[in-house]
Amino acid sequence: MQATIRYLAVLIAFVALSPHGYSQTPHKTLEGITSIGIDVKDINPGDEDNTATCGATKEDIRRAASFPITSSRLRIEEAAPVYIEIRSLVVPAGPGWCAASFRFSVITDQIAELDATNLEKVVRVELWANHGIVVAEVGILGFRLRDTVERMVKDFVVAWTLDQQ
Repeated sequence: MQATIRYLAVLIAFVALSPHGYSQTPHKTLEGITSIGIDVKDINPGDEDNTATCGATKEDIRRAASFPITSSRLRIEEAAPVYIEIRSLVVPAGPGWCAASFRFSVITDQIAELDATNLEKVVRVELWANHGIVVAEVGILGFRLRDTVERMVKDFVVAWTLDQQ
């Protein structure tokens, strides 16, 4: 009983202290966006064995990111000028355990003129971002990673919705 109370206290403290990305963005940076692309980068490029062992797939992550968007007024378009980029690294974390680190960014590319040279360059602008780490048993990591990505995209959709008001 006492262990359960301690566990709940730690869980409540963790939730209360963890950063949340779902408030309205400063300066309404997401205002006017009507469609978005999804770009899930290769998980562990060149080391697909760890990915397969840990149960995380690029397609599962893409589906997890797509679900909250399809429930909103945003449209998913492959050639959209604004896109979600998800990068992740999955590694074994001991016997029977795996860890995944990932970064979620909402990005657009813009042309900017450099003051010093007056040259125009394409620059990457990050409009919204979040990141996380998931550690779980081998059979559960894929589910935990998908669940965490889905929650982050939901946070983004809430921020996007607030910016439209």
